[in-house]
Amino acid sequence: EGAATSTDNINFSALPGGLAYSQNNFNYMAVDAYFMTSSKVPDGDNKYVVNLVYNDENAIFTSYGEHIFVSVRCVKGTLSSSSSVKSSSSVKSSSSSEPPSSSSFGSSGSFRFNHDGEVYEVNYVTYNGVVWMNENLALKGPQDIGRFYNDAHDQDGYIEFFTWSKAQSVCPEGWRLPTSAEFKNSSGLEDISRLNGNNTNILKGHFLYKDWSEKDYGGMYWTGTRNEDTVDVIMFKQKVKEGKIVRVKVDDQNEVSLLFSVFCVKDGGKLAETKERTSTTPITFSREKIFGVNHMVVQIGEQKWLAENFMYDAEGAAVCNATKVDCSKTGYFYTYDQALKIINNDNFRNGGWKLPTSEDIQTLVAAVGGNHYKLISYYGFNERTKNEFGFNIVRTGHYEDEEYTDSYSFEACFWRFAVKEGYQDPSVCFPGGGADDVTYGTTTKSGERYPVRLIWTDPNNH
Repeated sequence: EGAATSTDNINFSALPGGLAYSQNNFNYMAVDAYFMTSSKVPDGDNKYVVNLVYNDENAIFTSYGEHIFVSVRCVKGTLSSSSSVKSSSSVKSSSSSEPPSSSSFGSSGSFRFNHDGEVYEVNYVTYNGVVWMNENLALKGPQDIGRFYNDAHDQDGYIEFFTWSKAQSVCPEGWRLPTSAEFKNSSGLEDISRLNGNNTNILKGHFLYKDWSEKDYGGMYWTGTRNEDTVDVIMFKQKVKEGKIVRVKVDDQNEVSLLFSVFCVKDGGKLAETKERTSTTPITFSREKIFGVNHMVVQIGEQKWLAENFMYDAEGAAVCNATKVDCSKTGYFYTYDQALKIINNDNFRNGGWKLPTSEDIQTLVAAVGGNHYKLISYYGFNERTKNEFGFNIVRTGHYEDEEYTDSYSFEACFWRFAVKEGYQDPSVCFPGGGADDVTYGTTTKSGERYPVRLIWTDPNNH
């Protein structure tokens, strides 16, 4: 009945026999054909069952336990009987376990590939001559790529974050890392795919700032484009319409510290048209050792800043109340005298790292289009904050009279340097609430402590 859409034009003869829950309890007869597969569902004992529906041109994979009875079709090949499929039950798939040729890829869909005896199914989208994976690559395998393997820090789970060395070899056969040129010529891709800063289910974060990630708020993805000592990386931020290309310095120190996600591409035909992305202020990340402590550094345009608050404990005098705040995100808290003592140290002075002046901060805000919200991370702020340039200002609270308080926690404040007469203990605050302007304050309160954010300048200046 109603089988007019069924053609069997390759003589597969899949009869709609339905399935059985018990000896005399059959369902979906004359409608669906079900066949058992050898692919296990991740983190469970269920198997995937292929479901062919008489009036649907796609095969659907569904998870069933051993209490369900379905038909069997055998195949001849090399796949392991213990293979598992990395897929959601609603994903629709090609019927082949091998990657289809590029000519078989439509505008969107899914494909399957074999990696080290495991079978995976991944969504894709084709755009302007390039086939893009439409989700993060996640693999089973030897856990030898670093400390964190996925957003749950689960060493037995799927590997979702890769070092630069590993990223170059993890794509399926026939696939590769995208080039920065391909991404730059893909303006509008986010509108038809999940590769979108407004779609949090792909933004699984990155391990950039002292091994903590921006899960749900950002994602960084390796490309195959290497410069002299840097690699181009695609960076997405939630609430930012388009991703952008940034650069990360890759050397022996950075290799084990920088863990980013991967989505692979393959050629899908000639470029239909030029779809160049809007150029932005250039951004480069690196990891540098300052007073023996590793810090992330970001260069935004012509300025070079710490990309996180300072973590050096000067003579054991710095403070961090670990019961109230996460020191890996806030850095330590210093009095203004302590901050000055750090930068006046002869070794530090020769290094060129200084407290920023008001003029430095104004130049920074101007470089990101005059919008300081592009410099503030999401944590504790409203949705206007984007951290679009990786500057990563975070909510910190502060210390007053040696006691930690979060009464100003909607702000992100740190010390600045001022030489004008009458300035005492100057701070700068980036408001994360309803205020529209960066504020430059002074304080004479006893025990006032703020984080320190440093800028690289000529060692002979201030």
